[in-house]
Amino acid sequence: MSSEHPSRRTRHPGGAWAALFCTTSLTLTGGVAPAAEPADQRPFSITPALGVQEAYTDNAAVTATDRRSDFITRGLISLDAKLATSRFTAQGVGEASYDAYSRLSELNGWSVAGNGAANLELVRNTLAIEAEGAVTNGNVSTFGAPATQRHGAGGRVRLSTYAVGPRLTMTRGDHVDIAAAARFAQVLYATDDRASERRLPQDDSIIQLVGSVGTGARLPRYELLTTGEFVKDDHGYKAANAVQSVFVGLRPKIRLISRLGYERVTPPGVARITAPIASAGLEFTPNARSKISVEGGSRYHRTAWAAEARFQVSRILLLTGAYSKAIQPGQVAVARSFREFVQRSAELLPANAPTGFTFDGNLYGETSVNRSGELRALYTGDTDSLTASGSWSNRTFLRSGGRDRTFIGQLDYTRRLRPDLTLSLGTHYAHTYESLLYGASKTRGFSGRLAYKVNSRTEFDTRFDRAQSRQLSPGGERITENVVSVGVRRTF
Repeated sequence: MSSEHPSRRTRHPGGAWAALFCTTSLTLTGGVAPAAEPADQRPFSITPALGVQEAYTDNAAVTATDRRSDFITRGLISLDAKLATSRFTAQGVGEASYDAYSRLSELNGWSVAGNGAANLELVRNTLAIEAEGAVTNGNVSTFGAPATQRHGAGGRVRLSTYAVGPRLTMTRGDHVDIAAAARFAQVLYATDDRASERRLPQDDSIIQLVGSVGTGARLPRYELLTTGEFVKDDHGYKAANAVQSVFVGLRPKIRLISRLGYERVTPPGVARITAPIASAGLEFTPNARSKISVEGGSRYHRTAWAAEARFQVSRILLLTGAYSKAIQPGQVAVARSFREFVQRSAELLPANAPTGFTFDGNLYGETSVNRSGELRALYTGDTDSLTASGSWSNRTFLRSGGRDRTFIGQLDYTRRLRPDLTLSLGTHYAHTYESLLYGASKTRGFSGRLAYKVNSRTEFDTRFDRAQSRQLSPGGERITENVVSVGVRRTF
């Protein structure tokens, strides 16, 4: 089982099950900074920006009762930086903002967000030191999320995560690919919501060692891949596995997948789990940029399934999906999610790549059996783009015995009305069917934004955001917020 991410979007020939057990290839292929590539190609560049925004909210503290409206003035500064030499590359984006409330001055405060990555090549094409990190803001649960992220909103959480370590890749005798990596990661939580009674997960440090030996695609019909991994955290979680995978070509675009291995997982406060790993499935490669795999077998002494799909339907339409099962603490799940974000940013076209790392769902620190799935569609036309996604998580907590089942859906559409005028529309939906800490709830949201580019460096925008949440228990709370804002941003 990997600490990289929950078995999604792995691109090595191992397919979905290899991603589930060991995302060695993701670790070893190296990360690309999540920040968008700057327009200029100078070896070193820093692009600062200043902005100001005025917003009106009808529920400043995001509460179910005693709602109070307010005007919020936001000032912000951001930096987009890049450095590239023959052996060292680094790039990142960061933003700091201050929210000043007209009436509720006790909610005033600073916010920071950003992400970036760096790569130092010690031995060319062989040994490198890699690092990536992010700071992002979200909410402790799907219920009660504000219409816009800002300082002072109830239940707000600042999450910081980073990972750093060496990566080794080499080829022996033109027949075998060897790779190894060691990573140290941390996940840190903080909140400025003094009124919240909900405890955040504990900060965590994670160590991971991975390695792989494989033949690659050198043989005409066969491929062998051996992978191993060890991961542990500060709170007693340990996991180790070794898996032997064999791929057999049945037809030009179809391969048979078979795996056999062994795994040991030590969840905190729960008896150790030692079990064999066995699976079989098929991999279909319809074109050079597409791969679909489905596998079934045994894991944790139970029947387990895994699936992964990346289907490039056309130049402008991409479909992806995944399903996996893993035993992991919430902090390890966050670290995996961030690694997945880095990998996705590297693989997607700039127009489709995510602009910043975010976390969704309900936050937990307890170890659970996590069954998760996701479907995503990305459409990128000449004047418009559309992203539709749906994710499902079913967590069974090993120590307490409770569960959390949550579905999150999102739809974002952008259309360039004129070369200097862009319309963006978005809607999201979250349904927690049951939750160990937060209870059942539904949340709906909508956003609309109109951006006008005054010139190449100055942009004016106006937007409307709405969020509506309700608890599904008898007498449960309802929270609604509407926000209207205007702003201007200038780059230098």
